[in-house]
Amino acid sequence: MILEILMVILFILIVLLFMIIIKPLNIHVLFNNNNLDYNGEITINHYLINVEYNFKNKTIIINLIYKSHKIKIKTFNLEKSDEETSLENTSKEDITNKLKELYPLLKKAFPDIMELIKLLTKTCKFNTSKINANLGLNNNNLTIKTCNIIWAISAPFYPLGLQVLLTPEINKFLIKTDIDISLRIILTNVIRILIKIFTNKNLRNIIKILRNWFYDW
Repeated sequence: MILEILMVILFILIVLLFMIIIKPLNIHVLFNNNNLDYNGEITINHYLINVEYNFKNKTIIINLIYKSHKIKIKTFNLEKSDEETSLENTSKEDITNKLKELYPLLKKAFPDIMELIKLLTKTCKFNTSKINANLGLNNNNLTIKTCNIIWAISAPFYPLGLQVLLTPEINKFLIKTDIDISLRIILTNVIRILIKIFTNKNLRNIIKILRNWFYDW
């Protein structure tokens, strides 16, 4: 009898897991940035669950959606204390030096990044989405090299509905972005992407350095 009950519970759990991973995540990203003066949010919907992340306030809000009502379940505040370094204290030279550090890693990992991009193109279904960006790093050589990588990475997404307009800014420092992305992604494919990242040393190194930047900021 106990074995039969356990089998039924296992079956129910498998069905629930299957229902969770087969339904796509609906993701909407709005982000505006002008030389690190930034704002925006990420919204993720899955069945009755709504998750919102606010870039400015650094808060994660988990909501329950029932019919037309949104019921707040939990709020997580990720904002750092005043003693910690803020984006406002990050100088142009700091950003340029960090990108100089990142560029060799991007170049080395470029084939791996393109494999990941191919996987993403089979994973994501975009609604009309756009990224408008202006990039100038006070170093024209670094600016053009960085733009070339971004152009190559973004090109496979054009046929899928993601329009990327990147303008290099010569002889000045400017990092300006206006992002509006709406897409659906299957959870099973998210798992494949995560496995790809964590089993690839070059991609792990890039994630590590980006994570360190985030903690510094």
